[in-house]
Amino acid sequence: MILQKSTGIKSFYLLIMFLTCVGCDYTKYQVLEVNGNTGVLEVLNSAYIIDSVAFEKEDKLIFSIALKNKTNGVNKLNLLNPSNDYRVYIDSMNFKDCNVSGGIAFIRQKGFTKKITNNIENQKKYYQEVQQFWFDYLPCQDSTLTIDALRRF
Repeated sequence: MILQKSTGIKSFYLLIMFLTCVGCDYTKYQVLEVNGNTGVLEVLNSAYIIDSVAFEKEDKLIFSIALKNKTNGVNKLNLLNPSNDYRVYIDSMNFKDCNVSGGIAFIRQKGFTKKITNNIENQKKYYQEVQQFWFDYLPCQDSTLTIDALRRF
């Protein structure tokens, strides 16, 4: 009888340990710094590059920029004066306007060149290689925001 209880308890603990390990997320989520005064976005890990950034205001897209060649790029992007590596699609944002604009940024690991699809955007695929950030752009505050990547769903 004692042997059956002991075996049952051990089995229960092994099951709990197995479920804990299977449910763990080993993704290394990245950090993005946003400086509203200078207009600079920076991924703190240099193994990642900024792929694209977009801002909207009152549900209208007012700024959109994306990396032209997915093999190039850097972990730091000046939104006020983007490098030639980026293509500007929409540029009607006043970066000195103190009203808050909602932004989204995508970063990718260097060397990862797959197109960002809905499956990737919804974090169903390649959530280690492509990560996204939602943030507010605050040009009138003298501070730098530090934002963690969204956790996968």
